[in-house]
Amino acid sequence: MRLPALCEGLLRGTMLLPPSWLTARLHCRDATDDDIPELLSALADSRDIASMDPAFGAASEAEIREHLERHRNGHGKVQMQVLHRRKPETSWESPAGCAGADFVGFWRLVRVPEPADALGVEILLMRPEVRGQGLAHELVIGAKEILRGRAAELWARVYLANARAMAFWTQSGLRRVVEHRGAFIHGLGSDDGPNLILACNLSP
Repeated sequence: MRLPALCEGLLRGTMLLPPSWLTARLHCRDATDDDIPELLSALADSRDIASMDPAFGAASEAEIREHLERHRNGHGKVQMQVLHRRKPETSWESPAGCAGADFVGFWRLVRVPEPADALGVEILLMRPEVRGQGLAHELVIGAKEILRGRAAELWARVYLANARAMAFWTQSGLRRVVEHRGAFIHGLGSDDGPNLILACNLSP
């Protein structure tokens, strides 16, 4: 019996996460051009973090479109997903039923080719009004279960000035500092500020 295309893609490792999936409180799906206004709004509302983490700085519509193009043209290598709060009546079998739910944030994953077959979180942004509700933690834990065995590790770049992010990622299980390109701490002497990569194992 032939497997559905989605299952085949997951087994072959050609996808990162499913294009639409659920946690207990979130509907996560691939971003489209229609999501650009909300992506820009979320970045604008999170500029309070930009002094600690440059990923949260201002972005133009052209930059967001460029990221979406990378996602579309880098199948299996780059993925940007938007996050919406699930409606209480939405079933696990019907993620499409989440249409119209509240937008709460977005994140972007990339496949890291070396030195390990890792998946890296480039940005994870939750809107200010939903921070502290455990939604980001729920997202990461759910994604780790889906990705387990499909990559060696999950990485997240964390800026040393962002103590809140450091606490979040370690509480989410990323407790090992990775040596990347011959260094443990990056950005020394640059405008970005010192940062390191935290990781956890994704073995089955």
